[in-house]
Amino acid sequence: DLKFKELEDQFKSSWNGGGTAPRIREIWRVHSDALLSRHAQHCNGIGNVPCHNCGRNPGNQQRRFHQSVLLCNFQGQPCNQPGCSVCSIIRTGFLLSRANVGCYAKGVYSSSNPAKAYGYGNKRAMFMVGVAVGVAELSSFRGDLKSGCHSRVVNGTNDELIVFNEAAIVPKYLLVFG
Repeated sequence: DLKFKELEDQFKSSWNGGGTAPRIREIWRVHSDALLSRHAQHCNGIGNVPCHNCGRNPGNQQRRFHQSVLLCNFQGQPCNQPGCSVCSIIRTGFLLSRANVGCYAKGVYSSSNPAKAYGYGNKRAMFMVGVAVGVAELSSFRGDLKSGCHSRVVNGTNDELIVFNEAAIVPKYLLVFG
């Protein structure tokens, strides 16, 4: 499958540090029409802005990695098991009420480097997410975003992107390891 190969290649070529990349056993499409529509509306609201690397407009959309906790034996449909964050995210999208207060503020974190994302969750699966980066604030500041910015990028080898709007990030694919 060409899409599997494309996603696997991005995962492998983006892996930077953290030992050897885990073997991808399966890749599932996990996006819902409702979440994609909400995300598209958010992107359109941002409009055309300068894009970074492979970003595309509207909204400087980028594909990044997000790790969470998978408790079930995922087979294409989300479970209802309490604590299975992966399946909860597939059902509801990313919820700021569930977001941890990370090093750089309370928001939803993702990285262009899957090795960075792999350090979170229980290392059984990882999302490839669509993120509306918009205009990114390049800073390690913890407070409110600067006026006119839509996200915060903490630069370095293992960059982290933080969004503060649930519609700015959408689960698209789930990479299951094993």
